[in-house]
Amino acid sequence: MGIDIHPLIDVVFLLLIFFMVTTTFSERPGMKLELPASETAEEQPMRELTVVLTYDQRVFFQGREIALENLPNLLEKALERSSEKMVIISADQRVEYGKVVAVMDIAKKSGATGLTIATRPVSQR
Repeated sequence: MGIDIHPLIDVVFLLLIFFMVTTTFSERPGMKLELPASETAEEQPMRELTVVLTYDQRVFFQGREIALENLPNLLEKALERSSEKMVIISADQRVEYGKVVAVMDIAKKSGATGLTIATRPVSQR
């Protein structure tokens, strides 16, 4: 007579299924960006305070499309809640330079202590 481990196996499989279903991946569906290339680009973890500028003049913050006029308020509130005051600007390489600078100004005025421009390694296409 031994110990029945079938209930333990059932619980382990249920936990495995639960974690597989509830896991979210950091993906940006519907936003195809051509990031500028950089020879010194380093892999960084995805952060929640990311502003995305697409070539067709759309602005995304925390994965949702917003109007540029709403960015200061949203960014200020997010920076107040965040322990990390870093904002990542992920702009398509075809976006006008002036628009990127405008977003940088908004981020600084909203309380960001650091800004990062997202790039891709030169070898990546």
